[in-house]
Amino acid sequence: MIKSSAELPDTLIGGLRFLLFPNRDFLQKKYEDHRRFTIIVSAFLSVLWAALWGWDWVTDPVGADNTRVLRLLFLAALAYSLTLYFIRKSSAWLAIITVVGMLAAEANFILILNHLDNGIVYGLGGFMYCMFIAVLVFQCFSLITNIIYTLSATLLPHLAGELAIADNFQHFQYAALIWPAALLAIVAQIVQSHHYLLRYQLERQLEALSTTDTLTGARNRRYFIPLLAREVRRAKRTGQKLSLLMLDIDMFKRVNDTYGHLTGDRVIHNVSVVSHQFARDIDVVARLGGEEFAILLTACDQNQAVQVAERIRSEIKGITMHSEDDISFNYTVSIGVAELDESDQNERCFLGRADSALYKAKESGRNRVVLAEDEKDLFNSRNRALTSENSDCSES
Repeated sequence: MIKSSAELPDTLIGGLRFLLFPNRDFLQKKYEDHRRFTIIVSAFLSVLWAALWGWDWVTDPVGADNTRVLRLLFLAALAYSLTLYFIRKSSAWLAIITVVGMLAAEANFILILNHLDNGIVYGLGGFMYCMFIAVLVFQCFSLITNIIYTLSATLLPHLAGELAIADNFQHFQYAALIWPAALLAIVAQIVQSHHYLLRYQLERQLEALSTTDTLTGARNRRYFIPLLAREVRRAKRTGQKLSLLMLDIDMFKRVNDTYGHLTGDRVIHNVSVVSHQFARDIDVVARLGGEEFAILLTACDQNQAVQVAERIRSEIKGITMHSEDDISFNYTVSIGVAELDESDQNERCFLGRADSALYKAKESGRNRVVLAEDEKDLFNSRNRALTSENSDCSES
């Protein structure tokens, strides 16, 4: 019954396609789960690359004097780590900046090798670090970002050699050493991403189970109340209309006592089906407990909400149910409607007004819709009637 924002893949090919072109929710969750690890690893690599000046000195003590500044440039990755600490949302621009920054670090390494005697020859193994970067740093981004970086980082030295930027670059030796490592890194990224997708799917399933009513498929109270609080705050901030329906099955105990609890469960499930039928994709249907439901209507004023409530009430009234003994019967619902008002300080006040309207609907005869604003009129009319009766009694 719950409307999912995106279908998750259930096949290996579908999973790979999803990993290459994931939805926004998946990317954000992956970013949140791996961001801290990326920060730590990038900061560590920044210090490590700078400290490898010691390797420069061992390789060529004279040339190492010219690589100090270039090695210190690697510490700029510390600024990236610090910036990433404050960036809470994933984006395509962040992925692009990260790829460009890591490729720039590799280009800087090529310049360092140019300053060392036979640096390109001795430093071929150093390009292996780029493969580790892909596996470690880029796990917070999409698989396609990982693959693009790995291939770009592997091709960059070839390009530098062709442009004579890398002195005496040995294409064959480099290809024999690095390309197998690059392909292995891509395989590792695919495996890691697929394992994360399995974890993501499991977490989504567990989340759905914890926030879903198993009988009806509607949301449960645990999900609905925090959502209502958020929507109330958002509506007050933006001025958007927000309405709430409180729905209760009339004489439900009699249904259970007469036709049995299995039939009662089917009645409850049927209410959920009808409620979802008339709710929009942006609306939320929840079973708050027993035979009581709530429907949150976003961007909907009280007049529209009453129309939705009337459609639900009328539809349910016209449905003929059958018990386990094949006895046909009908049932009805009462619905209270409230539109968020300035007087509603929080979600409890809002929910309370809708619940009070529901109580009035039941008290005034059941099988009807009562608007929260109509409660005062109903209450006042009853007070006037009682006052009139008391007055008549006094006169008599």
